[in-house]
This record gives sequence, C-alpha cells and structure tokens, in this order.
Amino acid sequence: MLIYPDAAMLKKPERQALSSFCRKPFTEESCVLVADRLPHLAQVYRALASSMSTWRGGTLLSQVRQADRVFQQVAQLGPDQLPLIPELVLARQVELLEELVRDHADFLHQRSEQPNQRTKLDADSSRLALRAFSFHEAAFLTLMGILEAQLTRQLVTFSFTPRGGEILYNRTITTTMESQSQLSLTLVLRDVIARLRHGDPTRTASIPTLLQPELLDTLEEAFLDCFFSIGAYTSRDASSSQLISGARELCRWFALLEIVRLADEAGVIPSDALCERLKLDRDLLNRVLADRAAAVPSDRGIYVDAEGCLSLGNTGLGHALHCCKSAVLSKGQDRDLGDKFEKEMSEYLTRRVSPADYVVRPGFKRSENGEGEMYDCDLIIFEVARRQIFFVQAKWKRNSRTADLGDELNCWRDESWPLTKGVNQLVVLRQRLAEKDVLAKIKGALGDIKLSDQHILANSHYVVVHTLPSFSAYQIDGVAIYEWNLFRRLLQRGATERSLSTGGPPAPAIVLPEHRHHTVLKLEDPHQVLDYFYTAAGGDLERLPRVKQDREQARYGFDLALPSASLWSRMRGHATLRVIRPYT
Repeated sequence: MLIYPDAAMLKKPERQALSSFCRKPFTEESCVLVADRLPHLAQVYRALASSMSTWRGGTLLSQVRQADRVFQQVAQLGPDQLPLIPELVLARQVELLEELVRDHADFLHQRSEQPNQRTKLDADSSRLALRAFSFHEAAFLTLMGILEAQLTRQLVTFSFTPRGGEILYNRTITTTMESQSQLSLTLVLRDVIARLRHGDPTRTASIPTLLQPELLDTLEEAFLDCFFSIGAYTSRDASSSQLISGARELCRWFALLEIVRLADEAGVIPSDALCERLKLDRDLLNRVLADRAAAVPSDRGIYVDAEGCLSLGNTGLGHALHCCKSAVLSKGQDRDLGDKFEKEMSEYLTRRVSPADYVVRPGFKRSENGEGEMYDCDLIIFEVARRQIFFVQAKWKRNSRTADLGDELNCWRDESWPLTKGVNQLVVLRQRLAEKDVLAKIKGALGDIKLSDQHILANSHYVVVHTLPSFSAYQIDGVAIYEWNLFRRLLQRGATERSLSTGGPPAPAIVLPEHRHHTVLKLEDPHQVLDYFYTAAGGDLERLPRVKQDREQARYGFDLALPSASLWSRMRGHATLRVIRPYT
C-alpha cells in the first residue's frame, strides 16, 4: 500500500475531502481544493480541467507500445547520475494510468443518459488524458503528504517527502513479498498442470477434463486461506459450515479458472456435466455473474464471452476474487467472520507458534456501560523472551479491493471502518492504560503470567492485524499495522514455506535465513521487520540508503500545454509546462 494516513487524516472531514478529490478528478470541487491547499499548482490543475472536454469519457487509443510518446525518462542530475529506468517500467506506468482512465470513463457512462455512445480518442487526446491523470495522481499524493511540489517558471517538480520515502520503501519491500507469495501459489498450480498433462496418454484432453474433484478440494482450502483468511480452524468448524459455504464455492470456481488460464486454455464452458463431476455450484456462479454485471469491466472478476465461456481475462487473480466477495458474503456474514477471525488467530498461535516464543491470552474491553472512551483488545500476545505485551485488534474485512489509491484510502473511510476503528480503540487503550480498572482487566486476562503495573506500563505495544490484500508493515499514531499473512510469518521468526500438498511429491519448505539477532522479530518495530525481509531477500543493509535514494529519484516527465499563456509567451516558447514526477 502507498496510502498510510497520519492521525489527522483519520478525522472524518479531512478523509472525506481527500477521498472525494481522488475519485473525482478535475471537478470544480477538486479545483477549489487545489487552489486552497496547493495554490502554486492551481493554474495548471484548472487548465487540465478545462481540457477534459477533449477526452472526458472517451475510449482510449492504447499508448502502452508508444510509452515514450507519452512520458520521457528523466536522469538524475549531478555526478551520481541515476541509470535510466528500463522502458518496460515506463510502459507499465502508462498501462496502469490507462486502467484508471478507462475505469473513470466506465464510471461516467454508467451514469450517463446515453451509456453506449462513446467517442474514440485519437493518439493526441489519449496522451493528454494520461498526462492529466498522472498530474492528478501526483497532486493527490501531495495532498496526502507523500509528495511535495515545487514550481519554478515552466517546471513543476514532484518529489518524495521524507515520510513519503519511508512509505515507498515499505511498499517496495512488501510488494516484493506479496509477489513471492503469489508466485508460490502459481508454482503449485503449474505443478498441478504438469502432473495432469503427464497423466494424459492422448496429450489432447483439456485441463477441466483431467481435473478431479479431490484436487479441487485441496485447492479450495488453499484459496480460502490465501484470499479469505479462512484457515483450518474456521474451515473445519461445523458451526461455520453455512457461514463460509459461499466463499468456499467461489474459491472452487476461481481455482479452476486460474488453472485453466495458467494452462493457456481459452476458458471453461460451465456445462451441467462439468459442474456435477467437479462439484461446482452453478447457482452460485450465476449469482456472482449477476452481481458483477453492473461493475466496470475491470472489476467484474469473471468474464463470459458470447459462447458462454468463462475466464479471468487479464485481471490479476487476487483482484478478480476480491471483487466478487460481496456476492457470496453479506454484511452480517462479514461481521460473523470477524469474530471467527479472532479465534482463528488464537488457534494459530496456540497450535503453530512455539510457546517458547509467544503465548496468547484472551482480550478484554470496556463494558458497554463503563465510564470513559471505549477501548477494545481482541487478544493479547505475550513475547516470552523479552516479556513484552502486545494488545491486538483483529480486523477481518470483506470488501478488500485495493486496485488503486482511492481504494487504499477507502480502507480508512469512517470511524466504524475496521482499520480506523482498530487504531482508534488501541489508541484509547494506550491513553487509559494507567487506570486501575484497566490494569486489573489486563492482569485478569494474562492469568498465570504475573506482571507488575510498572512492567505493563513500560512494555506494552499495540498492533492491528488485518486481511486487506496487501502485505504491509507500518505504524500510525504508535500502532503497528500488519496484514495477516505477513504477521503469521513474523510469529514464525520470518519463515515462509511452500507446503500445499496436491497429491504429488511434497513441495520443499523454503525457510528464510535467520535474522541478525537469531531470535524473534520485534513486532512493535515495522522498520526492523522490513529490514529483515530486505536482507532475507539478499539485500545489503549497508547499501540500503543508496538503493532507497535511487528508487526515490527514479522519475519521468511530460509537457503540458498552457491554454492561458499569452501570445507573447507562446511566441517565446513558454506556452508549455514541464512536469517531472517519481514513479509510484
């Protein structure tokens, strides 16, 4: 994730203003906000708003293969000249911006009186739209305090703030970890494909024909854990069977569709015979397709062609599945799964984590009719060696799409939203920690772990563990925030393994190197966590400052016409503005 709001940004008016700006580019409301907070960019932003009439809602002519006609790479000035970023990175930046422009156009047309009438943009208009969205994104990140902007004559330079640089480093490391996790699943699925084809004497059968329901059973469990954070405890709990049945059936469909995609087959025809043989729920599939029919194309998850063939298209597996969650889980089921998630965490700690490292104890909270602000702790983790106490809020979240910056900001969209609420409740606990009744509740929850009041006050830490599809390790207002899959690795001293059994030879366990202190990682210190995973991936901490500097200073540029420029300015060649900004 790139959006880590500070404490002030969690306040409702500020959060709403930033969210509205992100989602509504170049509206009058957005122009006013830029004029108020970034006055040196106001003229440029309003000029781009005026240009919207030439590209607003139009169908883009893709520029991915001509990325250098849209943006140009910028080398660092001075003796330490930064190597230019590969052209593929520039093309990927164009590709990501094209998705934003298309989503915005789809959004506008869904609300239009003539939704099927679209203008096809030419190359120049398409490039202008991409540059405009790039500038809007940079302005949004500046409002968030991640970038800062300097205007010098005909040049606007965006660069990372110190806080933005730390966030970028966080994102770079955790995105790499997330990619490794996804790659691990992909390798397992490719192993499945290889074994299925090896067992086909004709070498002509399709993957759906070769698949057996028992194999889908195994993959279904793996997908439940990976994408829904529904682990062994909840999936095998009889009382949870009905609650998670929709999620389970959805995972079964997605496991099939992803295997077919990785096998380079066209798709799946959901015939009655196939559904019966592989125990696929056709009614659930129809419900999901109907629910996602009104979504913008990139958010539909599952695609159906004219012949009724199902596929995931080019959409990432995680994003596609997350888009479909609301079709199989109601808000009520969402809340029930939140309760189950707390128990899932406790069971994992009890059964999978060495008691020599961590011990889990039940949580506590202020009674509903108690005095003072509300605090809540779902469970306590006690680190044995250092005798540290971690008060944990567990936040399971159904709607977990994080495709763009607006999605990331929406993770914090109101006081009752999981992440916002989790941070606020732990901050209140920290503020009230010295109260006698609070200390009494903590000691009661700790049970046989005997600690003095002074020890509790000096050695307490606060952690929110969430299920958003983004590996993350950061801090807001003194509260450490971790994604569950990452947190599980930390509890295992940073180990990761590829252990899904699919009927073939056991997959080898891959354990990351022991970290520098040969002991548990400090859960209260996300920076140490990131440094560990950086070194575990082969990075050199001594070179890290230079690596971070190079990453922050990797930039691209583009020119914007200034329609308000005077005739004299145009004659002197000053009718354009050069924009330089970092990659994100």
